[in-house]
Amino acid sequence: PRMLGTQSQMRRLPAYSAVQGLSIAEKTAEVNDMALVNVNNRDRTMVFMDIRNVIRSSRNECGGKFKIDFEEMVNLLTNGRPLNGAYVFDSAGHMNNEEDSKKFHDCLRYNGFRVVVCDLSEPESRNQKGVDVAMACEMVRQAYNDSYDVAIVISGDNDFVPAIEIEKNIGKK
Repeated sequence: PRMLGTQSQMRRLPAYSAVQGLSIAEKTAEVNDMALVNVNNRDRTMVFMDIRNVIRSSRNECGGKFKIDFEEMVNLLTNGRPLNGAYVFDSAGHMNNEEDSKKFHDCLRYNGFRVVVCDLSEPESRNQKGVDVAMACEMVRQAYNDSYDVAIVISGDNDFVPAIEIEKNIGKK
């Protein structure tokens, strides 16, 4: 699997620590055994990721510098289902400088992610603004367009519960 991030990052954070060190086939079987819902390999899947929440949570759990293989994470979570799209939502200005941020987003795009960048409206506090709303709107829009059967939401907060409830009410998993 390809690694995303800079060479200065020292450690790699596994996409799912319970399956660390296993082959792809073993990882898939292990994740399948842990699934909360039955996996239908014909279900069209879309992934929606609030990347700052993922990075912040990982940093809090592991401390220091690390690398996350986002592509491998998505492969594990989709568990063999067809992937119709993987969205990454971020805000501008979260990296050390704008050039690093652009390189990071370009790397994600190169690996097939659809990157949506929202303006950072509070640069002093570095708080994200608009990312949750943009992600929730895209989730619901794709659900109504019947673009997927299963949505995988990767975030660190419960702001997406209303959007997920709307998706479930129209028959999405």
